[in-house]
Amino acid sequence: TGLVVAALTIFYGQKVAEFIGIPSWASIYFQIALVVLLPPLLSKFFEKKVVGKKAGTLAGLTYIQGERPERPQPGAVTIVEFWATWCPPCVKSIPHLNDIYNKYKGQGLDVVGVTNETVDKVKPFVDKMGADFTYAVACDPSSANGSSYPVQGIPAAFLVGHDGTVVWQGHPNSPALEEAIEDALRAA
Repeated sequence: TGLVVAALTIFYGQKVAEFIGIPSWASIYFQIALVVLLPPLLSKFFEKKVVGKKAGTLAGLTYIQGERPERPQPGAVTIVEFWATWCPPCVKSIPHLNDIYNKYKGQGLDVVGVTNETVDKVKPFVDKMGADFTYAVACDPSSANGSSYPVQGIPAAFLVGHDGTVVWQGHPNSPALEEAIEDALRAA
């Protein structure tokens, strides 16, 4: 979607620049500004929000570590995080999520990290992370859970409340996540 928006912006950007009277030598700067500014604005407009909706059950997962109960577990507060080994922001968020998991697991928080990569790729990565990556990790190479959790970029986290409703979605390093966890645990 982003590439399509960028291509259309470049194509129509020049026409818009000509129409509003921007000199041809400056139209490239106008097009660059459009390419940089327009996709993030449009992505917010088309962003799929699932907060307030019933969370889908994660199915067809191959677990690398952690117990294999139905997730999200009925009655539990669960973070479902989508990530990949090749994604630097994802890797950076793992120790943070691990700290959150260790802080709140005694109060009923469950965390599962889901990747669409293969077990052969993920297992060595998880093993290397060691104590920084202790929550459940599962592979979903067919991306079977994409319709329940509309991930438009990774890392992406969804907080599911005790009643099975998504109560928060966003970046796992967002300070708002911990506040949402505390609210969800209090409501449980």
